[in-house]
Amino acid sequence: MTQEGPVMPTVNRNGTHPDELLEGYSLATSAILDAIKVLQEGSPNGRDYPTQEALDSALAQHAKRCSTLTGIADEMVALAEHVHATRGNR
Repeated sequence: MTQEGPVMPTVNRNGTHPDELLEGYSLATSAILDAIKVLQEGSPNGRDYPTQEALDSALAQHAKRCSTLTGIADEMVALAEHVHATRGNR
């Protein structure tokens, strides 16, 4: 059985302080969102590909890269929300 989404940390007295976890997730999310913006600005241009088939392939690959980064950003948000919701358990 595989789990969908990230494995959530258990907030506890012996673990990393929730504020530190939240800071890390926040910084990671921000960096990933910046990367998505830069990536989107560099979308494949038809003038750079010799055929429509090559352009279509490049656009599909580009979309997959953007989607992958978006998924990772979503995971960071889910991790942060979990830590925020369970921080009182410390």
